[in-house]
Amino acid sequence: MIRIPIAVISLLLLASLNGCALLYRDLVEPTVQLVSIAPQQVGFSGIRLLCRLRIENPNDVKIPIRGGNFGLAVEGVQVAQGALIDGFTVAARDSEIVDVVVDVDTARSLALAMRLLGGGEQAIDYALTGYIDVAIALLGRVRIDESGSVPLNGAAASRRAGDAI
Repeated sequence: MIRIPIAVISLLLLASLNGCALLYRDLVEPTVQLVSIAPQQVGFSGIRLLCRLRIENPNDVKIPIRGGNFGLAVEGVQVAQGALIDGFTVAARDSEIVDVVVDVDTARSLALAMRLLGGGEQAIDYALTGYIDVAIALLGRVRIDESGSVPLNGAAASRRAGDAI
């Protein structure tokens, strides 16, 4: 039986971990943007909204996303919480569009319904906060803090100048 000293095994393990760190050392956090909001269902219990998010990867390597959580405020009122439950991967220097369905409770639904369905507005102001979990330890949990204006017809959203992502 061949015995390999623990120091040699530890040194090899440390060298392999260092190689992984070198591979990912220049990673940039992915960005998350709300692309559109569309009412899916209006009922006595509230409104169900389809929120379409774009997750953009500026890196030269693919980024696996494990999940995430976000809060949505519309016209300055916190209206919903949503979660990304299923994992997915964003290819290198690419983006993925992810649909998330959120439910807005009855109390908040009334004010939101008036805003979404009445007044003839084509866009509403929003704020998106929360995080996504990246399955690369160097990036880990990426915070979301984004605001802008989103169209009600499903077209692309616009961010305000100076807004952070």
